[in-house]
Amino acid sequence: MASSCSAFQLTSVKKTSISPKSSDLRNSLSTTVLKAFRKKILHIPMELNVSRRILHRTIKDTSSKMLDAFVDSVFKFVDQPYLPSQSNFAPVEEIGHDVMIDNIEGQIPTDFPMGVYVRNGANPLFGGLKSAISLFGQSSYCWLEGEGMLHALYFTSSHIQVPKPTTSQVPKPTTSQVPKPTTYQVPKPTTSQVPKPTTSQVPKLTTSQVPKPTTSQVLHVRSFIATSPGLSTTSSNYRSFNDLKNIYAIQGAILTLSNEVNLLLAQLAINDIFYSQECWTVLYNNKYVETETFIQEKSKNKPSFLPVLEGNAPAIFAAYFLNLLRFGKPYKYISNTNIFEHSGKLYSIAENHLPQVIDVNTLETISPVWDVEGAWKRPFTAHPKKAPGTGELVIIGVDVLKPFFVLRVISVDGKKLLHEVDLKFKRNTICHEIGITEKYVLYYESPIWIYLVCKLFFNLLVTLFSSGLIMYNIIMDCPLTVDINRLMKGGQLLKYDKEDYANIGVMPRYGEAESVRWFEVAPHCLFHIFNCYEHGDEVVVRGCRALESIVPGPDSGHDKTEWFSRGFQFTGPSESTANNNMEYGYFFSRAYEWRLNMITGEVKEKHLTGTSFSMEFPVINEKYTGIRNKYGYTQVVDSIASSNSGLGKFGMLAKLYFEELATRPKKGQIDPEEFIKVEYHKFEKDNFCSGATFVSKHGHQDEDDGWILCFVHNEETNVSQVHIIDTKNFEAKPVVKITLPQRVPYGFHGAYIPNYFQQQQI
Repeated sequence: MASSCSAFQLTSVKKTSISPKSSDLRNSLSTTVLKAFRKKILHIPMELNVSRRILHRTIKDTSSKMLDAFVDSVFKFVDQPYLPSQSNFAPVEEIGHDVMIDNIEGQIPTDFPMGVYVRNGANPLFGGLKSAISLFGQSSYCWLEGEGMLHALYFTSSHIQVPKPTTSQVPKPTTSQVPKPTTYQVPKPTTSQVPKPTTSQVPKLTTSQVPKPTTSQVLHVRSFIATSPGLSTTSSNYRSFNDLKNIYAIQGAILTLSNEVNLLLAQLAINDIFYSQECWTVLYNNKYVETETFIQEKSKNKPSFLPVLEGNAPAIFAAYFLNLLRFGKPYKYISNTNIFEHSGKLYSIAENHLPQVIDVNTLETISPVWDVEGAWKRPFTAHPKKAPGTGELVIIGVDVLKPFFVLRVISVDGKKLLHEVDLKFKRNTICHEIGITEKYVLYYESPIWIYLVCKLFFNLLVTLFSSGLIMYNIIMDCPLTVDINRLMKGGQLLKYDKEDYANIGVMPRYGEAESVRWFEVAPHCLFHIFNCYEHGDEVVVRGCRALESIVPGPDSGHDKTEWFSRGFQFTGPSESTANNNMEYGYFFSRAYEWRLNMITGEVKEKHLTGTSFSMEFPVINEKYTGIRNKYGYTQVVDSIASSNSGLGKFGMLAKLYFEELATRPKKGQIDPEEFIKVEYHKFEKDNFCSGATFVSKHGHQDEDDGWILCFVHNEETNVSQVHIIDTKNFEAKPVVKITLPQRVPYGFHGAYIPNYFQQQQI
């Protein structure tokens, strides 16, 4: 959802006039613009008596400087202020190097996989989002924009390796070295409890053989641990002295030996317990994604690209063409929405341009463009899907001009396109995410020639063997559209029309436009999908469905702040606004299911969750992408906090049980539908999350055996953390809270890349 509107820098064009303050500024600009422009021009060198090559370069440089002078004279950049309730949407400084984290509450589980947790989000350059005021009017950046910044946590583990002393290293005590024990040092053991040690060895004792040690004995062993190299640590993983009860018992039984022998034997006992304990190291880093436009604007060290997303039509057209003339690009490439891995490489993406290749170890931008060896020149979906079984990457590219919608399949190694098809859309639909399915049992049990035949002779195979043989792509065609003609008439370029039609298309993985099976469904707005899979004759699609779009913003004549605020008021209007006859809660998003019968063409659709909470940013265990799954996870909107700030804030997480019904209806629920079971993980007051992702436990087979990782910010203390939540015990407190060295703004999508140091293959 994060970059849906900015896929084409979609503009929210308003017919209303700008504010009086902005109007005064515009009038002031109009009276001084020519004088300022002439002053700029006088400082531009005009070297004409040079060679042709130098002349060409000089003309180009001079033209660029003239355009810059014109923009500097005519356009005025002004800050868009952040409300106090929007403080954590403001940008932070780039660190750009690893920082060791030493504030970890709880113990990182031993079966947690090593890897890197990365989250993307908007972090505007030069202090925040800007508006540009000129003779043409005003244009502005919206809350979705801002240069992409990656925030990463690196998880590595090691083991304490303390070599065990050999028998020859343990000296035989002499009579003078063995002091007579006192009563308080050790209770008199019986023969059965403590066997007499032989000359060659000291027997290993169990807890049952030794009485409980005294306080002084416990302190003695603690002192040994604190002063012994390799054993002393501040990590919470090694501060649990309850685990040392066996050592304390042994300590109580051997105090009759000398201090030297006592310490050696205590070390032996400690090694038996600690040699396999994991020692986790957690590092944090953040860094801008350096797109081509980021580099261009950063080099000027000031706001330079004019906003083209919202504002007056003349101002937007002027900004579009001036950006194109000055930079060769009509708008900024923000790359702030998602992060994904393919072919052992990490990519950052927003769907208004191509992905960037990221060095997962440093977050450096290796390449500002990944165009599949020059084969892909269109915008790139923010949610590509890796096909189960094959490992191929399914992508889409939507654009303002025909062809509106193109689907392609990229090879496993990321070096070539295996399939490309124009789906011949009649309108430019915003499709933020697609789905895929896989009849995985048939694929794995069939020889390779069946797969190749399916790919080359699809239409024949569908006729002979039925549609169940083929893997599908799922296309969401919702009435959120881009229309240049609408913009030319002074309307919105991007607009959601709830009266228009909506379809879901099911097409074979390597099908053509004519092979798409379209199912008409109730109009809706959908940005994110849980999963899609085949079940008998049906294709099942699950996603987060709403009746209104949060982008691009209100139509002309509506106050923008008020419109967003009312959209998040899910509990209805307050007394003070009840008589205004306004709509409320139109951003409410619920888990939803469509069942599409590939034989009869029948559509069954229903809500999966009730009206208690609004949900977005769904995730699943990615091992189940394209196949039947039982569980899903979402971020849950805090209605009050979101309404107060006019921006979405998520105060809970939800775990959805797709195959279990709720045990009892919610209090006061009158909806006759049966809803699925949902569990909630609640954050503390004024704590909100972003970037939730699922991490599967190493070596475990259950679909929900793992953790949810998410960034959490406390708005009261202004402290940011990463929480690790056990999905098997979802409603309990987090297993681990990792406090970060600086504030992390709210962002969009996250991903966990296991064994990150092995994944990167440049």
